[in-house]
Amino acid sequence: MSVTIPFTFIGGTGNKARANEVNANFQAIAAKFTEGVGGIADADIYTGAGIRGSKLSSVPGNRITQAQMDDDAVDLRVLKDDATAGAPNAAVNTAAHIKDAIITNAKLVDSTIKKGKLNLASTTVLITGLTSGARSSTSMGINSSTAFFLCFVSETAPNVFSDYVQLIPFLDTGTGAYSFQATNLTGVSTGQFTVRVWYLVI
Repeated sequence: MSVTIPFTFIGGTGNKARANEVNANFQAIAAKFTEGVGGIADADIYTGAGIRGSKLSSVPGNRITQAQMDDDAVDLRVLKDDATAGAPNAAVNTAAHIKDAIITNAKLVDSTIKKGKLNLASTTVLITGLTSGARSSTSMGINSSTAFFLCFVSETAPNVFSDYVQLIPFLDTGTGAYSFQATNLTGVSTGQFTVRVWYLVI
């Protein structure tokens, strides 16, 4: 709001300004430049004032905080687009930033991804006993639409894989199901045994 000057003085012979009136005018002006009611407000600043960003504080505790920023105020123009490999902001660019698949293999540091960062799971599969020369197929109970098969290990001792049975994992492309094909390659019948299947959840 504009400053209200309480007294107006008119020139001319015999017209005098009283000290208290002059002081009141100065006090009205001074009050506009002090913190508190009546000080400079948003309405006092010209819309096209073009106040420079350098006028804003860079002192910790006085800087602009998130409370002063409107939702979605930071856009791709503001975020730094650093195309230099290995640069501190190399993961920030205009390709949807971190939101949509921007962290590619090139952004990952070698030898940093550990087991705990992967969505690994396992299940136990029971392979039925086989007579000499017999063959069977057993579902792993996982599907390629939700899992990616990694490996399997015997949970039965002794290791019947090497001693008696050839166990081959395969994917039925028609159903998307992972299964085992077990073949008894010896002249000795085998009892049932279990294997532990490890897979990546997708």
